[in-house]
Amino acid sequence: MKTQVVINRDETGKFMSGNKHPRWKGGRKIARGYVFIRKPDHPLANATGYVQEHRLVLEQFLGRCLKKSETSHHINKNRLDNRLSNLILFRSHSIHLKFEYKHCINPKDIVFDGRKLKPCETQKEMFSIDNAV
Repeated sequence: MKTQVVINRDETGKFMSGNKHPRWKGGRKIARGYVFIRKPDHPLANATGYVQEHRLVLEQFLGRCLKKSETSHHINKNRLDNRLSNLILFRSHSIHLKFEYKHCINPKDIVFDGRKLKPCETQKEMFSIDNAV
């Protein structure tokens, strides 16, 4: 039986992390069907310093941080498709659930609707998440 050697310490014996670790993948990972980007300084980053990519995309387009209460929705149900034209941002999770279950919602409860983007606005989708909030 072969023994797998995992190198996770540097020459001084300290644990390597981030881009110094040999298995570093650039700060991008997929978990629970969502793309996460490493942004440890982001106000809504999780305990390991990652933020959902679709939230970063919406933040960059809107020019502000999303509120913790705001919930996004992927129109085509593909959580890996984070184009602006595939995202809707709701004021709250309860409004998102009403939308999901085909109940009527007040248009004022939709903060951003990717279905209403004009073709020239979809060009704004061509940006790097590295520059996001």
